[in-house]
Amino acid sequence: MGSGLGDLWDAKLNAWIFHWDFHQIFRDPFHLFEANIFHPARYALAFSENLFGAAVFGFPLFASGASTLFVYNYLFLLGMFLSAMGAWALAREITGDAIASLLAGLIFAFVPWRLAQIPHVQYQWGPFLPLLLLFLLKWLESGRRRDLVLFAVFFAWNALTNVHYAIFSGILLAVALAWERLTGMGTDHGFRRGIPHGDRLSGNRGLSPRRRIRQTIGATAVAAVVVLPFYVPYAKAAKLYGMRRSAGEMRFYSARPSALLVAGSQNKLWAPLTQRFARPEAEMFPGVLSVALAVYAVFRLRRAREARPPPKREIAGWRRRTARILDGLAVMAFAAGVAGLLIRHLRVGPLNLGDPGRALVFLTAFVLLRLVLAIPRRFAHANLSDYLRARRLDRRAGLLVAIGFAGVLVAAGGYTPYYTFLFQSFGFLFRAIRVPARGMVLFHLALGVLAAWGLSLLLSRVRSRRERAAFVASALLLTAIEYRAAPIDFPPVDRHPAPVYRWLAGVKIPGAVLELPMGFDYDAEHVFRSTAHWKPLINGYSGFAPRHYDELKDSFEKRPIPDEAWERAVAMDGALLILHPHEVEGLARLNLTRATRRAVLERRLETLGSFPHDGQRDFVFRIAPAGPFETGIPPSDRDRAEAHFARLTSTAESELAPPFGVIDIPTENAEVAAGAFGFGWALDDSGIAEIRVATELGPGAAGVVGGPRPDIPAVHPDYSDAANCGFGFVVPSVPPGPHTLRITLVGKDGGETVLERHVRVR
Repeated sequence: MGSGLGDLWDAKLNAWIFHWDFHQIFRDPFHLFEANIFHPARYALAFSENLFGAAVFGFPLFASGASTLFVYNYLFLLGMFLSAMGAWALAREITGDAIASLLAGLIFAFVPWRLAQIPHVQYQWGPFLPLLLLFLLKWLESGRRRDLVLFAVFFAWNALTNVHYAIFSGILLAVALAWERLTGMGTDHGFRRGIPHGDRLSGNRGLSPRRRIRQTIGATAVAAVVVLPFYVPYAKAAKLYGMRRSAGEMRFYSARPSALLVAGSQNKLWAPLTQRFARPEAEMFPGVLSVALAVYAVFRLRRAREARPPPKREIAGWRRRTARILDGLAVMAFAAGVAGLLIRHLRVGPLNLGDPGRALVFLTAFVLLRLVLAIPRRFAHANLSDYLRARRLDRRAGLLVAIGFAGVLVAAGGYTPYYTFLFQSFGFLFRAIRVPARGMVLFHLALGVLAAWGLSLLLSRVRSRRERAAFVASALLLTAIEYRAAPIDFPPVDRHPAPVYRWLAGVKIPGAVLELPMGFDYDAEHVFRSTAHWKPLINGYSGFAPRHYDELKDSFEKRPIPDEAWERAVAMDGALLILHPHEVEGLARLNLTRATRRAVLERRLETLGSFPHDGQRDFVFRIAPAGPFETGIPPSDRDRAEAHFARLTSTAESELAPPFGVIDIPTENAEVAAGAFGFGWALDDSGIAEIRVATELGPGAAGVVGGPRPDIPAVHPDYSDAANCGFGFVVPSVPPGPHTLRITLVGKDGGETVLERHVRVR
C-alpha cells in the first residue's frame, strides 16, 4: 500500500490530485483549481480530472498523516470495491437474488478493460453509475422522494469523480428516461424481486409516470447546478488556453468492433488469441461466460405469446399530420445524404450537404420521431410505444439491452456518424472527454446485471442450497479465470520525499520553483513530490500543458541551451532552481550541467547548496533577479556544493556519451571459421576513429570503418555519418572451439565501448 504505484506517470499525477484536493479545500476552497503546477498558469487543476468525488474518501487518512502514496493505493482499491458493490446492489434490486448478483459486481469491477486502466484510478471509481441507475429505477417505480434525492446525490457525486463518467451518466439517464417514457406509461411487464413491475407502478403515491419523469429532470438540473462550480474552471481554462480535442484525436481513441475481442496483453487466458487486434484503449473483451449468461437471460425473460393481441389504439389527428411532415423531412435527409456521397463539398445556399453522416443522423432522428408519433396505418401497432410494450422481452431486460447498445455506440465514437455529430454540435460537452471508447463502461454495467440475472434464472432450476452455492462459486471462479491478468506491474516508489524537498518545505521563496530536467518524462515525479512542499512549480504533468510550459521545455532541450531559457524562467517568476543531474544521462546531462555552470558564471544563478539523493546529489540555485531569502544552509555546505558541481561539469564528454553500435554478423553462439568476415555498425557524436578486434587470447587485425548502412539514418537521424557507419572485421586466427570476440568501438574524442560476441570457431 505504501511502497509502489501501478504506474510511474499518470498514477503519480492522480496521487498528487488527491492530495491537492485535501490540501486546498481546507486552505482556500474558492481557489481549488489554482493548483501549484504549471506556474503561472490559471486553473491548472482543470488540465486533468479533479477527482474530488473520490478524494473525499481519503481526507480522513490525509488528516491522520498518511502518505500520498498510501492514500492513493487505498483509494484505488476502494474504488474497485465500491464499483463491485454498486453493481451488486443494482443487480440485487433487479433480480432479487443477492447471491447471483455477486457476478455483476465481479464483471463490472474487474472486466479486462478495468484492469487495463490500472494507471487511471478515476476509471476504477464507477460505483455511482450503478447506484444512480438503481435509485432512478426505484424512484420511477415507487415515487418515493427519498429515492429521487439519492438519485440526484449519486448523479452529482459521479460528476465530481470523473468527467468521462459524468458525460456517460447523462447518456445513461437519457436512455433510461426515454425507455420509461416509451414503455412504462401503461401496462408494465418489468420484473423486480420476482414481482411484475406493473403491480408496483399503479398508484405510486399519487404521482403519474410523466410527473416522475419531469421531477427526475428537475432533480438532475439541481444536481448539475450543485456541481457546476467544479466545471466552470474547465470552461475557463479551455477558453484561456485553447484546450480543444481534435476530431482526429477523438477518432483515434474510438473503439473498433474488434475491440470486443481484445482482452489485453496481461490477460493470462485470452491474450494469446486476442492481441492481434490490440490498439490503444481497445481492451473491451467482456468474457465468454458473462455474454453467454446475459444472452440466456434475454431469452428466458420473454413472456408467453398473448392469445389475442390488444386492439390497436387510435392516433390523434395532429400526430398523423406531424408524422407526414416528418416523412417529408426524412426523404429530404435521405436525398441530402445520397447527394453528399455523390458530390463532394456540396453546398446549397448556406447549407453544407457534403457530410452524408450528418444527413444520416437527421434521417435517424426524423424516422424515430415519426415512429414515436405514429406508425403507418397498415402496421399492427399505433406507435413505437405500443410496439415496444407488445414485445415479449421483460421491460427491465429491454432497458439493460438499450443501455448496453448505447455504451457500444458511444465507444465506437468517430466510427459512427452519431457520436461524430455530438462531438461537432455539442463540443462544449463532448470535446471534454478524450477517449470515447471508455463509454464501454455502460455496456459492461448492463452486461454484468444481465449475466447475474441469467445466473439467477439458472439457479431457479436448482433446489438444493448446496448446489446453488456450487453454481455461483463456479460462475465466479470461471469469470475470475477469464479476467485474470498477470503480471501487473507495481513499480516501487519511495514514500519519503528526497531531502531537497524536505528542505524546500521549510523555506519561503519569493517566487516559483523550476526543476531540471523538465518534460513529462521527468515532471510526473516533480509534481508528485511537490506534495511535500506545495510551492508554486513551473513544471507540470497533466492531460494538457500550456504553451509557456512547452516553450520553456523546448528551450532547455536545445543544444546548447540558449540564454533565452533562463530569461523565460525569470519571466515565469522563477526564484529557485533544483537541478537533478542524475535524472538524465550522456550528452543531455552534459548539456544541462554546462548550461547551469555558465549561468552561474554569468550571475544568472547563485549556488545555494546540494542534497543527497540515492547516492547522487541534487543542487539548488537562486534564480536572479529574485531577491535573497533565508535558506538555512551553512556557507561551508555552499562551498562544498560549488566544488562538487564544478567536478560534475568537468566530466569528459567521451565518458558521458561513449560510442555505441551492434555486431550483426556473426550472431550469438554462431559457428564460424577463422578468417571469416564479420560486420556491424557503430556511431559516436564525435565520429568513429577505429575498430579494434580481439579475442580472449589477444588482439587481431583492426577493422574497417565507413561502410554504407542506408538502414541506420531512419533510426538515428541526429548523426550526420549514420549512412556510412558500417564496419567490417576478420575473425582472428584462433584454435577451434568456443571463443569470445571483443570489438572495441573507439570514438574520435577518445571514448570507447566494447561489444562482445560468443562464437564457436571450426
